[in-house]
Amino acid sequence: MAAPLLTDHRRAVAAYAAARPLASRWAPDGTEVELSLPGAVVTVRFDELGRVGGIASTLG
Repeated sequence: MAAPLLTDHRRAVAAYAAARPLASRWAPDGTEVELSLPGAVVTVRFDELGRVGGIASTLG
C-alpha cells in the first residue's frame, strides 16, 4: 500500500507543529513559518506553489 501524496505542505507543517506541540509564528503572507522548540528555531520557507522551498535552523 503506497503512502498518500502530500498535497498541502503548509497544512502538513502546521499539523506537525501542533502535534509536538511547537510554538509557531507565520509570516502574514504565508511564505514562511518559524517553529520554536527548546534550544532551537526552525524556519520553513514555502515556494510560490506552497511547497517546502527551504528549511533553516538556529541553535541557542
